[in-house]
Amino acid sequence: MHLTLRVNGTVRQAEIASDDSLLTVLRDSLDLTGTKYGCGEGQCGACTVRVDGQAIRSCRQNASLLQGRTITTIEALENQVSGAIVQGLGGALFEGIDFENGRLVNGRFSEYRVPRFADVPPIEVVLIDRRDLPPAGAGETPIVGIAPAIGNAIFDATGVHLRSLPMVPQGLPPSTSQV
Repeated sequence: MHLTLRVNGTVRQAEIASDDSLLTVLRDSLDLTGTKYGCGEGQCGACTVRVDGQAIRSCRQNASLLQGRTITTIEALENQVSGAIVQGLGGALFEGIDFENGRLVNGRFSEYRVPRFADVPPIEVVLIDRRDLPPAGAGETPIVGIAPAIGNAIFDATGVHLRSLPMVPQGLPPSTSQV
């Protein structure tokens, strides 16, 4: 049977058996292994995904009944975290609004430097399931520590404290580039 799903914002297709669970399709056919096999009975929650915004246990859901539906897996959260990190790099290092004589000089996005995923090495995201804490946001939370971490790394390497953002829009000052 041919199955078409929208998974994490992308249309994905697979040939499946009519009795395949959604978990089997995600892991074996679509190579999305973030959703885990746990108890196999839908009790432990390791296989939880969202179907059209509703949480379901994918080990107990027949995939053939989900034709055309929207699925969100844990990989979407990993992408949110990676995106926040890249956005944090831009804000910390070189994103800024520039003025000259009271006029905005970089008012076009085509002239505004923002980092892209292609600008950074692969980011390894490690998610920790802290059930003792309430959710605190996915895209916003990771961005908080980026600028302080970069500032500390620059200080550790050069001995120079950079205390305003962006830290290095034109590179490090000449006195530190030799360190």
